[in-house]
Amino acid sequence: MKSIVVLLVFALASFTAYTQDLKFFRAANHKIGFKDKAGNEIVEAKYDNIFLFREGLCSVKRDDKWGFIDNTGAEVIPVKYDTVVSFAEGMAGVQLNDKWAFIDKSNNIIIDFKYDKVNGSIHDGLVGVQSNDKWGYIDKTGKEIIPFQYQEGNPFSDGLAAVKLKSKWGYVDISGKEIIPFQYQEGESFTEGLIPVKLNDKWGYIDKNGKEIIGFKYEIAYPFRKGRAGVQMNGRFFSIDRDEKEVKSDSLF
Repeated sequence: MKSIVVLLVFALASFTAYTQDLKFFRAANHKIGFKDKAGNEIVEAKYDNIFLFREGLCSVKRDDKWGFIDNTGAEVIPVKYDTVVSFAEGMAGVQLNDKWAFIDKSNNIIIDFKYDKVNGSIHDGLVGVQSNDKWGYIDKTGKEIIPFQYQEGNPFSDGLAAVKLKSKWGYVDISGKEIIPFQYQEGESFTEGLIPVKLNDKWGYIDKNGKEIIGFKYEIAYPFRKGRAGVQMNGRFFSIDRDEKEVKSDSLF
C-alpha cells in the first residue's frame, strides 16, 4: 500500500494547506496559524499540525487531538479526536479510543465507532474498513457492500480498488466483482488510466482490464501524476511518460 503511505507523508509534512481565503503560516513558537490574502492574521498560531483543506474544511491538531476548521478559521468540529481523515463526499473518518466512526460536517455521527481501521476517505461512495483483522467496504450509510474477507484494501479510484486475498493482490469493482485476477505481489491505486503492480519481483503498469501496458522491469514504480510516473531501474530513480520515455520531473510522485 505504498501510495497510501506517500499520501500520508505528503499530508503530514508538506503543510501546503490553503483555500482561496486562507493560507497557513508558522510562527516563532513553531505553531501553525492562518492569514488572509492581505496578510492579516485570522487564526492565531496554535496548531501543531494541519492537513489540506478538503470540501471547505481543514483538519487541525492541537495537544495531540484533531478537529476541523472552516475557511473563516472557526473550529466547526471540536478538536477532540485521536486521529482523523479528510472530508470526502460530505463525510470524514474520526477515531476515538481505538475505534473509527464517520461524521458529517455538523459533527453528527453517521456511522458509529466500531471499526478498527479505515483506509482513507470515501471514494466512489465506498470506504474500506477493518473489523476482526479483515477488510471490507461499506457505503455512506454504513451498509456492508463488499464482505469482510480481505487482508488489505486500498481506497477506490475510478471504480476499482486494490485488495489482497491469500497473499495476492487483485482488483474489484464497487459491487465486489473481481475485475483483475489475484496474482500480484503488490498493487497500487488506479490513476490516469494505469495501475502500477508488482509481479515476479518487478513492477510494471496495467490498464483497468488487466492488460500489460508498460513491462515488468522496474524495481520501484509509482502511480502516474500529470502524465509522469517515478520509477527505479538498476538503482537509479527517474520519471517516465506513458510511452516509457524518460522525462524531466520536479517530483517522482
